[in-house]
Amino acid sequence: MLAQKVKQIKASTPVNSEIDAELVDLSYDLNNTIKTIRQQQKHEFSEKEVSEMMRRYHAGETVYDLAEAFGCHRSTVSAVLKRNGVTVTLVKSEKIFDPAEAAALYEAGMKSKEIGKRFGVSEQTIRDCLKKQGIKMRTRWDYPR
Repeated sequence: MLAQKVKQIKASTPVNSEIDAELVDLSYDLNNTIKTIRQQQKHEFSEKEVSEMMRRYHAGETVYDLAEAFGCHRSTVSAVLKRNGVTVTLVKSEKIFDPAEAAALYEAGMKSKEIGKRFGVSEQTIRDCLKKQGIKMRTRWDYPR
């Protein structure tokens, strides 16, 4: 009974095949709008590519650099390196500066923000580095006025 009523309503409803320009944005063609979905491809690297990746990582390139060079995600590079016995550093900025030098500058009275500017990293990166070394962070009241 309900299905018949729905069919009746559909049959009696006029179908307007024209597009009302006031209601629809006509700056694009409705028939040609295609939504593309980008799906990641699984990367299987040859032994030569893996050894090249390892060599370049040990030479100082970051996983970000290698991911761009090999056309994959940084986590893929990290996983490949770890599977092959390479210890991957979690902080790529530690390759940019010497943590011992940062500690010495901080102990000499320099602020973490100034040290960060000097090495081209964030203040938080310096603070994390100093905390890893067991250095007690100063508060704003510890500085001379």
